[in-house]
Amino acid sequence: MENTEMHNENTELNYDESVIAKIVGKTMANIQGVLSVEGNIVENLMDRFRDSKDETKGIKVELDDEDKTASLDLHAVVEYGRNVPKIFQETIKEVEKEIGKMTDITVSSFKMTVSDLMTKDEWQEKQRKEEQSSLNRDKSERHHRDEHPSGHQRSNDSSQMNNWRETPDLEGHPRHVEVD
Repeated sequence: MENTEMHNENTELNYDESVIAKIVGKTMANIQGVLSVEGNIVENLMDRFRDSKDETKGIKVELDDEDKTASLDLHAVVEYGRNVPKIFQETIKEVEKEIGKMTDITVSSFKMTVSDLMTKDEWQEKQRKEEQSSLNRDKSERHHRDEHPSGHQRSNDSSQMNNWRETPDLEGHPRHVEVD
């Protein structure tokens, strides 16, 4: 019987950094005492324009494809009153286990910055406010999209819409421009 196993030395398996970040994010969501993983100020501002929660937000991964190692750097909000060094050790153990289970990557370094300590109630209130803010922003964007720059409701009649178009401003918000 012929061996059908591939014995080609010119094969290579690599991972996108976002794949490793996703494993880290999903793993950390199950660690007691970690309320969230959050990005830096720039990531938090950019998050306003995302449609859904990004599991990789706040997780920086540097991969060395040759050595099959990953260097991890993340910012976390930890539950107030919990033992942070114990949570850190649990996080390292679980993240290394999950990355090892799904890939052939090993963690070469792990840096976690605690960006805030919050009670569960404080964190849930923050989440509620962020969700409400997002809903209000979506509602405002829909309203602007359906309104002509002059303040009149946009008509579905294409002949009335030919003199303006929608373009994004510097922050990515819709802006209406008159077209001659």
